Amino acid sequence: ADIAQGVSSEATQFCVTDEVVLWRSAANKNFDGMNTPWSTKDAQGLTISQFKQKRGLPPSEFSVYILNEKTIKNAQDYTVTANADGTYSMTIELNVNTGDGETSADYFYKQQMLVTGGLDEHPAIDATRVSYVFDKDWQVLSFKITDSYSAKMGISVHCTSETNVNFSYKEEDAVNSFYEDYFKKYEQNFTQSEEPDSSEPNALNYLAAAFGNVLSEGATFKLDLNAGALNLGGAVHVGLSDGALSDVRAELGDISIFVDENLTLRKRTAKRQVLQGWTLTPFWTSLPQAFSALKAI
Repeated sequence: ADIAQGVSSEATQFCVTDEVVLWRSAANKNFDGMNTPWSTKDAQGLTISQFKQKRGLPPSEFSVYILNEKTIKNAQDYTVTANADGTYSMTIELNVNTGDGETSADYFYKQQMLVTGGLDEHPAIDATRVSYVFDKDWQVLSFKITDSYSAKMGISVHCTSETNVNFSYKEEDAVNSFYEDYFKKYEQNFTQSEEPDSSEPNALNYLAAAFGNVLSEGATFKLDLNAGALNLGGAVHVGLSDGALSDVRAELGDISIFVDENLTLRKRTAKRQVLQGWTLTPFWTSLPQAFSALKAI
C-alpha cells in the first residue's frame, strides 16, 4: 500500500518486473488486504530507473532506505539482543540528509515522500532508527521505523512517524492471480505515469495560505467571556512554535492572563496583587475559582 496526496490515503497495488514497475489504485477506500477491490482502469507504469528518479525505490526492495555500511551509523557497533520468546532484536541508526546517494540512507525515500505525500518540497529528515526482530536463522520477522523530520505543505511543520512492518513466509498467503488477470497485458503497453504539477495549488495549499501564519506563529482573537455575573471583553493571543502551543496571553477587562509553563493572573488596581505559580492543568480546572478570587481583589 502507498499513501495518496494530502491527508487522505488510499491503497496502491504494485507489480515489479525485471524492467518496469506497474501500479493501480484501489477501487474504493475499503482496504482489505488481498481481498481489496482494485481499479480496472489501465495500469500506470515507469521503467525501474524512471521509478527511482521520480518515486524512490521500487516496492520490491526490502527497505525504502539505502542500507549499507556507509548509510548505517552503527554498522560496526550494533548489539543483538536475545528476546524471551526465542527471537532476536537489533536496532540501527541511519545517516540521513547528507545529500548524496552513497552515504544518505534517505536519498530515495525523500523523493517518495515528496510525491506520495503531495509536499511542496523534499522533507528534511533529522533522524531515523530501524529496529528489526528476526529468528535464529536471521529470517526477519518484523521491523519498526521511527522518523523525525520537517515537511512543508503550505507551512513547514516538524513531524514524527512510526512504521511497523510484519513479514509472513507462508506461500499460501501470497497466492494470487493479479499478474495473469491484470498486469500482464500492460507490461509492454502501460500508461506512462505523469506526476501532478506541484505548482498547481490544491485545497490544502489554499487553506495553508489562508491560515499558515496562524498555524506557525499563532494569532490574536477578540474574546467575550461570561462567567456567572462576570462579563469581560478583550482579546486573547495564542502563540505557536513549530505547530506546538508556546504561550497564551489574554486581556479581559482589567485582568491580564499569561500562560507559558506557569500561570500568572494580574488585575490592574491601585494595589496590584498577583496570583501565580499554577501549572497549566490546574489553571483550566480552577478557572472559575481564579476569577472569583480576582473579583474579590
